[in-house]
Amino acid sequence: MKETRREFVKLIGGAAVAASVLVAGSGSAHAQRKPNPEKTGAEFRPGEKVSTSGVYDVIHDRVDGQEHAKDHQLTLLAGSVFPSCKACQGWVKFRLHQSVEHVGSHPDFAS
Repeated sequence: MKETRREFVKLIGGAAVAASVLVAGSGSAHAQRKPNPEKTGAEFRPGEKVSTSGVYDVIHDRVDGQEHAKDHQLTLLAGSVFPSCKACQGWVKFRLHQSVEHVGSHPDFAS
């Protein structure tokens, strides 16, 4: 039986086996997942509340057609507010690059 299984995996590949396991399962794997804000490409503006701690891409607006700052990244904590830029003010945009858990909210490190 094991030989047959190995040959089957070689024939169709591990990815197909993983897919068949998901299909054969309860079918609720996708329903239980939380939406991934990293995949949505949602943009946030200054003054909005940060809902997910993480590293955010910062996209600056051009002021009078001139680029005053290169795009960069910032770390922002959930519960804080997206800041405004001194030059482009409310026209700056933020996109979640990678969500991260703050050390203070992790059970192994929380005081």
